[in-house]
Amino acid sequence: MAAYRMRRESIALSPVSPKNEKEANLNIILDTEEVPLFYILSEPEPTINGIRITATFIFPAAFPDEYLEAHRQHYNEEFSNMAYKAIPHLIKKTFGYIPDTEILIKSGLIVPPEF
Repeated sequence: MAAYRMRRESIALSPVSPKNEKEANLNIILDTEEVPLFYILSEPEPTINGIRITATFIFPAAFPDEYLEAHRQHYNEEFSNMAYKAIPHLIKKTFGYIPDTEILIKSGLIVPPEF
């Protein structure tokens, strides 16, 4: 999996219709030859406690069950620590530092407390 690349694409290319096209994100996972392997449709929704993200992984029907299970396990491991490890890392990597809360709210990376 470390050799995969991810490319953000137009939501219009999604094989699955999102609930809210304006808020949804579509990423295509590419192999080392830039060939699409599968899609990840992410749909953030504000909640009273923050943001709920629904991620739909869309694999070709021909994918072996073992491959799908490996991705399911990876996803569960990644998301169990997302709020404490991955998100601060990605924010710091994106901005070069941890920005003020106001910047994070404007960028959509966090939801303001009034939600």
